[in-house]
Amino acid sequence: MGTLTIENPITLHSPKAGATKWIRKDTPQRIDKKTGEPKERVVLEKKGNLVKVATSKGVEEILILRPSEFKQIYAACDRRHQVILSSLLFTGMRYQELIRFREHPEWFDKKQFIKLPPGSGQKKVKRSAPERWIRLSYRGREAVQSLFDYQLPSNNSINQYLAYNFDIKNFSLKSLRKTYESWLVFYYPEHQLQVSMSQGHTIITQIRHYLNLPFTEQDKLEMKEFVEGWV
Repeated sequence: MGTLTIENPITLHSPKAGATKWIRKDTPQRIDKKTGEPKERVVLEKKGNLVKVATSKGVEEILILRPSEFKQIYAACDRRHQVILSSLLFTGMRYQELIRFREHPEWFDKKQFIKLPPGSGQKKVKRSAPERWIRLSYRGREAVQSLFDYQLPSNNSINQYLAYNFDIKNFSLKSLRKTYESWLVFYYPEHQLQVSMSQGHTIITQIRHYLNLPFTEQDKLEMKEFVEGWV
């Protein structure tokens, strides 16, 4: 294992969980003390005369993987971590949600969907719907079935595993969830609403972050094996 060279990295500016606030639309932008220029405002949601924005200290860069890059990471992992990373990718779950799902195989509905009931993730995560049905591709169904054969390490343990074995800038567990949503939006543009509901995002969040990422036609060809059967 070691450094993975990514020649044309795709990075996503994403708000950290909880680092948001509602302000009036006409609120002046904050000024950067060093440059004297207005700071970029990341608008997540709009409601009347208000907008929900990420706070300036709550934005991070997250690496979005191309299929070829995920394959390289996958190939360098042992079997247990291959299953964990695949399950996170294909379900779009947060790691805490995956841990809870691992404890409740009955949520694996007809081996095609996962039904996440209210309260199945972190308490601080506010979902837009009381429950969430996660669609799975053919590869996703295989990965999830294998998940029940392994015990899951803590969030800290798996992050330490990634940090120790890979030297990839801006790569973390969050990369997997956000990578797959971007693949689905690119591959199935006519199913944006279903993608956002499966991932637990609003359509506004999806349009803001995932709709215009610079994937190529070669990327789309390589996405097929990962997303086929999702619709």
